[in-house]
Amino acid sequence: MTATPVAHSHGVITDIDTVTPDTPDDALVHLHVAARYVGHTVPYMRNMRGDDRGPLSSLRARRIVYRLGDLRDYNEQRFHNTKSGGSY
Repeated sequence: MTATPVAHSHGVITDIDTVTPDTPDDALVHLHVAARYVGHTVPYMRNMRGDDRGPLSSLRARRIVYRLGDLRDYNEQRFHNTKSGGSY
């Protein structure tokens, strides 16, 4: 029997592979998972947080976390901005 990777730590998703379309919007994800989910680097996510930009975030157990629904909304908004005449 093989061990499965730890997917949650203190109720926070810490493994991107456990996020599915069925994962509820109110699920909390760790900063590293959030960065991969939206296609940014961790330092860029930290900079956006410091500049009050990007998806909403909060602190839980001294860790930066994001609600999955906020990340989904962020991705959807970026898609619509690009589709409607972004700089590409």
